[in-house]
Amino acid sequence: MDIYSSKLAKDTEYDTVLISLVCLLISTKYLQIKYPGADALNYQVSNRYNSDLIISMEGKVLDVIDWQLMVFPIYDYVKLFISQGCLFENEEILKAPGAQGQEPDSSGVQLEKPTPELAEHFKKYAEFFADFCLYQQCFMTVDPYLLACAIVAYTRKYMGVAIIWRQELELLTKCSFHHFRDLYLTIAKKYMENFPEHANS
Repeated sequence: MDIYSSKLAKDTEYDTVLISLVCLLISTKYLQIKYPGADALNYQVSNRYNSDLIISMEGKVLDVIDWQLMVFPIYDYVKLFISQGCLFENEEILKAPGAQGQEPDSSGVQLEKPTPELAEHFKKYAEFFADFCLYQQCFMTVDPYLLACAIVAYTRKYMGVAIIWRQELELLTKCSFHHFRDLYLTIAKKYMENFPEHANS
């Protein structure tokens, strides 16, 4: 149903109950050997429709989504990117206030290089932002791959990495920053609204 919604023009209205039934019918056909028919599904909504309408809408929904029945969730893409590495050994990362270790640079800013510990922190932060985005209604119909890219970029920004989206990440994801810039800005906005004390720290 998310795929169907993402293919429609913004603010397009449709019968959510009918489309839910149709998407359930399509997904069960795709994933199961035995699946309920249109009559059985219609019975679950007190015979609100008729089986011919459900079957007719099935074809229309499949046309709209161009038969793309397999879409990976955001979390899977984020985990894939993390497994490939999202921090690079020659990067500079802003040290957390009060952290001990490396001396400040000429501007008085404390920087450090990536470490296994920071890579673990990155994983936790990226997973947190993935979970956070799943609960935001504005992300329900966006491309999960681009949203995962935006989550990686925002996690890098949140950790204080000097360059948010490096060429290595473009090569890994086949996306430049402008492809998901609006999603990145929306994550920043939503996070600031929900956690102003952390977003401004």
